[in-house]
Amino acid sequence: MRALFFILFFSFLGVPAGGQTPFFTARPLGEVFREVKMSLVYEGADGFLWFGSNKGLFRYDGQQYQQFLAPDSLSNNKVSAIFEDKGRRLWVGYEDGRIFHMGPAGELQLWQPEEGLPSARISGFGQGDDGLIWIATYGEGLYYYNGRRMYNIDVGDGLPGNDIYVMVVDQEGRAWAGTDGGISVCAARNGEKEVRNITREDGLPDEIVRSIIPDENGNFWIGTYDKGICYYDIRKQAFSHVQEDWSYGAINALELFQGRELWIGTEGQGVIRYMLAESRLAYVDFEGLSGAKVQGLHKDCEGNIWVVNNNKPVYAANRQFEIIEGEIDNVQAVLSTRDGKLWVGSQNGLYRYDELEGAFSLFKKENVISLFESQSGTVWIGTFGNGLFCLDPETGQERHLTEADGLSNGSILAIDGKGPYIWLATLGGVTEFICHNDIFELDRTQVKRFDEASGLGTNFIYTVFLDSKGRAWFGTDGEGLSYIENGQIHNFSEADGVPLKAVYSITEDQRGHIWFSSGQEGVFEWDGQRFQHLSVKEGIRDMAITSLATDDNGNILIVHPSGIDILDPVTKHIIYYDNEIGLQGVEPNLNAICRGKDGAIWIGAQRRLIRYTALQEELCIHPRTSINSVAVFLEP
Repeated sequence: MRALFFILFFSFLGVPAGGQTPFFTARPLGEVFREVKMSLVYEGADGFLWFGSNKGLFRYDGQQYQQFLAPDSLSNNKVSAIFEDKGRRLWVGYEDGRIFHMGPAGELQLWQPEEGLPSARISGFGQGDDGLIWIATYGEGLYYYNGRRMYNIDVGDGLPGNDIYVMVVDQEGRAWAGTDGGISVCAARNGEKEVRNITREDGLPDEIVRSIIPDENGNFWIGTYDKGICYYDIRKQAFSHVQEDWSYGAINALELFQGRELWIGTEGQGVIRYMLAESRLAYVDFEGLSGAKVQGLHKDCEGNIWVVNNNKPVYAANRQFEIIEGEIDNVQAVLSTRDGKLWVGSQNGLYRYDELEGAFSLFKKENVISLFESQSGTVWIGTFGNGLFCLDPETGQERHLTEADGLSNGSILAIDGKGPYIWLATLGGVTEFICHNDIFELDRTQVKRFDEASGLGTNFIYTVFLDSKGRAWFGTDGEGLSYIENGQIHNFSEADGVPLKAVYSITEDQRGHIWFSSGQEGVFEWDGQRFQHLSVKEGIRDMAITSLATDDNGNILIVHPSGIDILDPVTKHIIYYDNEIGLQGVEPNLNAICRGKDGAIWIGAQRRLIRYTALQEELCIHPRTSINSVAVFLEP
């Protein structure tokens, strides 16, 4: 019987939830440096992080900080700019205009150009492909150094002011300087100085420019004092993404994750994210940054975001992982639909998450263990013991299907599909629906059933996965791996010499290789001809794998109670993530995983949802070694 009703999303109850945010941890300097106030962060080519502070320069190796003081440390020791040139020489600028280089023995050496050093604060460094070193000051304009001499560009050369807040060098070697009078684009060609100013008359919303950062296309995001952010297209010479009602104060820092979001550090409103695809602002919901004056942001080569602020601790979080904490016990299924909605199934019912409100609403009371969205936008809801519900979220139209409608069994552990073909893994075999029109027109839908009598090894099916070749793969309980191709069932009871029993999860990499996890035997790869087994000796750290998925970069996510591992399917290199991203006691459920429309992967666990995003940046995933000293018989 077809049922039609309209659903009030607030009709049952609201479950409060924290905002979706990466898991931040403090990286304190320790009691010995309790008077130190960090003000900026910079990453060197060797992976060390360098911090500028009121008490000199600090280097951080991931475990501890090391302080570097200028030789005359009794004078002004406030570091205001850090930079590494193409020759990997470190430049350190100070509040009083002094500039130091790091010497071979790890000591700071004063730079002494023939023309003398500035007497104003060094606010930035940069270098173009032509080798020119650009030096920005707050009080004396710009300098550039060609390896022999240093030259000055100031108001006499066309700058609107000599106070420069920020400077970056573009792909053509030009210096873009943010001032109180707009942006000055400066170049030195054939000994001639060139200055072009971009002001309100050109569409700049606020002439006080505090931060500039380039994107992957060579264009610029700009942070202002009073009018928020905007975007400047160099080729079109036009501004966009202008904030009409910015109310978060001055912007001190920007950081960009390609194609995804702009992180904004404010003068007293903490950190805000600007979602590029949605043109939407969102607070970073972390108590340690609430109301903070953010002085520096940095995206490192491992995908971490670092925040330097006036609350003293340096905070860091891995941007790839975000967590929604809630009060939903035992998340058994998760679905991110094409319209951006997030659905969550648990023993107590089906919930929908409102990202703007940061809250879950109970949608339907059922023991939901699987979810799927069809090509028509219908949400398929698999329950434990009560069959299948098909729901049109727009109209509220619903259809309840049971064994009388062709289901193999009323407990549906997994659902997958492609086009009109939708497969259900149940406790009584496999059911295939062929819906060329709509599941609500059941009389025009074909239903097929496969079980032990059809050639499957068992009727207890944990999971179903449709690959790129149109094959339907099944993980069984105790009888290994099976797939159906052209109506023929193929079974694998062993792989790479290892007997297969329970197969829990299946995915496919970008080369078309099939990956699956099997009980306590680890992970297997099938290239179409042979199997390869990966277990503890290959780096799989937890055999109790609950789910697998493939990210946008082609890597395999391996989810288990100890955390999440990311496997490069070609090199077999594995990165481990656990407590440092907030996964203490994660307790993930079997195949509570899905991909969203933006490529994000959602993982369900006890009282939390984890969102993994594969970054477009090429991350540094291999350990790096730095030899700091050599000793012979304990002597340096």
